[in-house]
Amino acid sequence: MYNDKLETIDLTNFNTKNVISMTDMFSFCTELKSLDLSSFDTQKVEDMDGLFSRCYKITSLDLSNFDISNLKQGLNYIFAYCSSLVSVNLKAFNTENIEYMMSLFEGCESLTSIDLSNFNTKNVVNMADMFKDCKNLKSIDLSNFDTTNLQNMWGMFNGCENLESINLANFDTKKVIVMNELFSNCFSLTSLNLKNFDTAIVEGMNNMFSGCKNLKELDLSSFTSNKLRGAFSMFEDCTSLELIDFSHFNECCYNKRNMFKNCNAKVIWQN
Repeated sequence: MYNDKLETIDLTNFNTKNVISMTDMFSFCTELKSLDLSSFDTQKVEDMDGLFSRCYKITSLDLSNFDISNLKQGLNYIFAYCSSLVSVNLKAFNTENIEYMMSLFEGCESLTSIDLSNFNTKNVVNMADMFKDCKNLKSIDLSNFDTTNLQNMWGMFNGCENLESINLANFDTKKVIVMNELFSNCFSLTSLNLKNFDTAIVEGMNNMFSGCKNLKELDLSSFTSNKLRGAFSMFEDCTSLELIDFSHFNECCYNKRNMFKNCNAKVIWQN
């Protein structure tokens, strides 16, 4: 749907019990301010990518009645650029079969917190841009996330300008291939514990920490560069960074252009 004039809609008598696809159903309803979806039956829905994307004025969504157990693969772009969204109830979401969560909350710049404690991510392979530009998100608890099959983390927290802390101690990254822009422009982060990160097959770390101007120290002693192709601008504009422990990281054989631009940190390289 594309309707930049619609402000309200009554879905009380809307029968969705046989609906298979809800892709982009409310996408670009830029003036829509609220939605009552309590009557929605989503048991047969197989695809709902972009369901609420660019609903700029919606402030809250109660999806506690949503059954997504029949979704085939993804939760991509569902809330992308819902820039006024401050609360969303996802307690009913059964994500056991979900493989893709690309840009799920991208551009949700009014969210300050989000409860994903019920999310089962054991089959997710792609979380690219999942929280990108969630500019007011201050903290996020992902301690329940199972990332054993995750392959793509491109820009996952990129632009989370007010994110002060994030615990990724439980993250298993042994299958991850892409980490480009992972923490780029996380201005408020002062520290990161990535000691558990396995980067043995990672090919891209471009702009991984660029713009993290308040990061002071990074222990990347678990990082290796066996498959790495690109690390350009990896620490660009990390102006407060004093020490980088790269004790298992090679200095050669990948693109290092602007790797330390505007960053004067002491680097401990592999001997």
